[in-house]
Amino acid sequence: MKTSASDIIEQYQTIFQAYLNGGGETALKTAYELGRNAIAGARGSSEFIIAHQKILEELIQASGLPEQYQQLTQSACTILAQSLSPFDMAFTGYREALSTVQRSKERYRILIETAQDMIYSLSASGTIKSLNRMFEVVTGFTREKWIGKQFEGLLHPDDAEKALAIYERVLRGETPEVFELRVITIGGEYLVAECSAAPEYHNNNVIGAFGIARDITERKKFQEQLHALTKRVVEAQEEERRSLARELHDDLTQWLSGMKLFIGLLEEQVASNKTVKNKLRRMKKQIDNKVVDVRRLSMHLRPSTLDDFGLSTALMRLCEDYQKTYRIRCYFNAKGLLYERFSAEVEIAVYRITQEALNNVVKHSKAKKARVSVSWNNPMLNLKIEDNGIGLEPAKTWGARTNGSGLGLVSMRERSELVNGIFHIFSQPGTGTRIDVDIPISREAS
Repeated sequence: MKTSASDIIEQYQTIFQAYLNGGGETALKTAYELGRNAIAGARGSSEFIIAHQKILEELIQASGLPEQYQQLTQSACTILAQSLSPFDMAFTGYREALSTVQRSKERYRILIETAQDMIYSLSASGTIKSLNRMFEVVTGFTREKWIGKQFEGLLHPDDAEKALAIYERVLRGETPEVFELRVITIGGEYLVAECSAAPEYHNNNVIGAFGIARDITERKKFQEQLHALTKRVVEAQEEERRSLARELHDDLTQWLSGMKLFIGLLEEQVASNKTVKNKLRRMKKQIDNKVVDVRRLSMHLRPSTLDDFGLSTALMRLCEDYQKTYRIRCYFNAKGLLYERFSAEVEIAVYRITQEALNNVVKHSKAKKARVSVSWNNPMLNLKIEDNGIGLEPAKTWGARTNGSGLGLVSMRERSELVNGIFHIFSQPGTGTRIDVDIPISREAS
């Protein structure tokens, strides 16, 4: 039915007349439908009152009743219209609010459908309630295939337990940190998704979850390639250090020792010339100092104690060397490592991280004391380096720093990641710095 004001009046008159002529329930149902269409067309009650007044006036005129009946009808309709005007105003406000909500829903729908990430919602039981268009683009599945099914069916079997544990946290009202899951595609392959999830509430009760999932498969491949490249660079660097350290120790040290022996022979030949003899003695002393320097440099490049005696002894010697050279109290503690040897890759990583951390202590921290602790509790190898220096600004922990410590921190983190370690740094200005590294190692790999 049409719902313009003139059409409402015309249709209402027809229905009214039909009812007076015995239309009964049929006429009433037609009137009801007219009202529904009028509301849908945003018409108010005033149009019906006008139509009602007009048809009454026509009926009164046709019946020959006195003029005062017409005035009475007009007054009655006027007062009725005034009485119903608040309802029209309320309905208008409701209609405007409803229109605002509908526009908001449409904007939300467009936002969801045009998003470049997969967006999902889940029920409290874990069934999928909604998926956006990007889910179809990324996985190749239609949404209809998965809506109403359990979400873990989309995941790699090895990730299902992890995902369910995270979802239990969400249902408790928690918002977990970003996590990664493997999601199946229509071709049977798995993509890597970086996911987030948050509780969905109704009347302060968690009724499910909604979240975002981003396909990071290519990023992960790039990271793996970068990881492999970095590993090869570090291995080449360590091999070059080992070769250079060997040359310094075997060639240069032997050459200096030979020079010292030759000078000793010269001393015997010029024993009567005290001036020359004293100069030769000074040369021997300088050679001794250089031998010490070369050995220290050789140790810095590649500690032979690490290869010969293992991680615990090498770290202990490193702390002793720093304490002796830089006048910083450097304490060392080892637990569970007495007879343990790890892969060369792990041992050199832990050694280099400790070495770089102590370099930062010496160069930047202004600390008087440092402590190195290493412990092995299968399957975890833990390294901890602490100092009582000036500390670091949290915001600058990983940023570029003019004093150069930022690069050292990045280097330590990269070293730990190369052996699947987790690197943490804790620092506040004036409270010193603590570095924690946890490296998971199976006993078979140790």
